[in-house]
Amino acid sequence: MPASLAAKKAAERRHEQRQTMFPHVPDDEVWTRLKNKGWTTIPRPWPSIAQVMDRLSKDKPISQVFLDLWCCGWDSPFVDVSNERERAFACGWGGQRGAEVWRERVRILERLGFLYTKSGAKGTFQHILIVNPYLAIARHCVARRAGLDETTISALLERCIEYGSDEFKSLLAALKAGKRSATPVEPQSILTALADKPHAPSTAKVVKVGRRKAP
Repeated sequence: MPASLAAKKAAERRHEQRQTMFPHVPDDEVWTRLKNKGWTTIPRPWPSIAQVMDRLSKDKPISQVFLDLWCCGWDSPFVDVSNERERAFACGWGGQRGAEVWRERVRILERLGFLYTKSGAKGTFQHILIVNPYLAIARHCVARRAGLDETTISALLERCIEYGSDEFKSLLAALKAGKRSATPVEPQSILTALADKPHAPSTAKVVKVGRRKAP
């Protein structure tokens, strides 16, 4: 059965179940991306991903900061942070101290390989690139990082299988086989990146100007 047809039948089945169990609840009391605005795409096993992330960071949870940045990305891995205090407040930390806590958690996320950051005129972490969380977690699994346990990773694998995604399993296999880098990309300054960027050859015509001969 084609994936589109299977998805359609599954949606019809869920709608029928909802009408049977909650026939008294009108459509305007529920939220669905088919008619509501302001949504983003996220991996379905997110709760299991968040649990792994917070275990890696021990007593300083980081998953809420990661999720907030993800939701700011407009379905893009690139995020431009114009107000750190605003992002901190969205994660539950108010005041000046809140911004400091937020920056601390962003540093932990970057150290654990879940983000790349660049400073800008608006702050130390103005420009953020979000790493595929499956890849970051797979790297920690291969490195046998402290904080991970078999139960937590098994739960993530089970959720991936349940939702029909083999991405995490494939990344683990690729890392073990040496087909993917087991470490994040080394940080590079913008000036270095610009200097290393090859220049396109000029297509302008060269006009030779000579001295005009006297008659």
